[in-house]
Amino acid sequence: MNSIIWIAAAAHLTTPTSPDEFASQSRYYRLDPRAKIVSAIVFAVCVSLVAQVWPLVAAFLASIVILALSGLRLRALTRQMRLVALLILMIALPVYFSRGPEAFLAMLLRISSATLVLLEMVLTTASADLANGLRRLGLPKTFVTLLAMTYRYLFLYGDEARRMTRARESRGVGHGRNILDRRVLQTISSTAGLILVKAYGRAARIHRAMKARGYSGEALTGRKLRMTLPDGGLVAVLSTFSILLLLANWGFMSWMRF
Repeated sequence: MNSIIWIAAAAHLTTPTSPDEFASQSRYYRLDPRAKIVSAIVFAVCVSLVAQVWPLVAAFLASIVILALSGLRLRALTRQMRLVALLILMIALPVYFSRGPEAFLAMLLRISSATLVLLEMVLTTASADLANGLRRLGLPKTFVTLLAMTYRYLFLYGDEARRMTRARESRGVGHGRNILDRRVLQTISSTAGLILVKAYGRAARIHRAMKARGYSGEALTGRKLRMTLPDGGLVAVLSTFSILLLLANWGFMSWMRF
């Protein structure tokens, strides 16, 4: 489960500008973030407990349908899934050599299905709404604040690194032959050091700005969360489907036929 969540977070490092770039384009954007969080987590947990291949195939097809209905552009999904596919393969490949092709396929389907639904949850929800939903679900205030700020500033420092790269290229600094080239390693280390220095200065400025605006330890958003019928329907449908996958995996479906 931790691997699935890590993959979903790591995928967004490829987003070029903002964590909310694609959220407003989705049909799921207006849904209550609590409904999306609960339904996605229930689905991911249930899928992680499934061992048989055919229920996992059904879970993977369902995750594709959910993403197709979200209205996200193919460009957004392709950009996110390039890194995700590589990470999924790296996690699942050792299973092929230790337990065989069937276990490898099951692992591949399990991680892919859960990751696609988690990506849908994050890509279709504004970061402020996501943090608000986690807070309303009872997560500690400090944890949610740190999570939201970390997620937000991953993009900011990614942009900073790209600007530094463009500045070096405009001054004729080469890329080096490969990742093990001494010049490349020196460039990476100096860039990391500069980003840390800039991060410290920016953190101090952000802290002063937040205090000047009356920050009390919890971010406030203008959106009031209210569960509606579509929100409840999303939780009910996805939770029911997830439970049916578990029952099919445990053999309850074949037992009921007799």
